Amino acid sequence: MTAWRERTAEPTGVEPTGEERIDAALARLGELDGLGTAEHVGVFTAVHGELVAALDETRDEAAPDAIPAALPR
Repeated sequence: MTAWRERTAEPTGVEPTGEERIDAALARLGELDGLGTAEHVGVFTAVHGELVAALDETRDEAAPDAIPAALPR
């Protein structure tokens, strides 16, 4: 186990948020450990996409007047 791993509370070093979709997306960062640097981009892209989808869903569920007009819908 590396020194970095010993210092982290979670396998990915990310504390749980309590939001299932967010936690599942962030848990994928644990995949980075066994991959070469060139393969990290794919994992980061997938995690980013999952986080954006979760945010979009939250925005879609929000009351229309709760979203600033400057944000595109």
